[in-house]
Amino acid sequence: MQLNDRLICAPTLEEAIDHQPLIVAPDTLLIDVIALMSQEGGKSCSLPNLYSPSDQLSIREPRSSCVLVMHSDKLLGIFTERDIVRLTANGINFQEVTVAEVMAQPVITFPQTACRDIFAALFIFRRYRIRHLPIVDDHGQLVGFVSP
Repeated sequence: MQLNDRLICAPTLEEAIDHQPLIVAPDTLLIDVIALMSQEGGKSCSLPNLYSPSDQLSIREPRSSCVLVMHSDKLLGIFTERDIVRLTANGINFQEVTVAEVMAQPVITFPQTACRDIFAALFIFRRYRIRHLPIVDDHGQLVGFVSP
């Protein structure tokens, strides 16, 4: 019996990068950031003849669990779902606060050329206890981000 190489090989870092992250300006109100994050990013799957004549089930997921805060191609900060929970617990009014006031900074980034192995990125997630890792090119420009 021959093993399927795709099942035993780890994906490359490039395969895991989301090249279309949500990006906002630092002066964006939190209420608008949250609305952007919660926009539906549709996925669908076919279900064969269940209890409905329709054989397509639409599954709606949030667009993203984070936004990157940028100004003039410079990555300034990151805002995540964890931040929303923390700010809600603290009673912050999302209509009066900008993302720049509450974003995490400086942002931990990972150079795209540093390692092609996905496990290097996983090590960074564990070491810094983060769930989103922006990937930058040799010039420090944003390429995308990865999440576990």
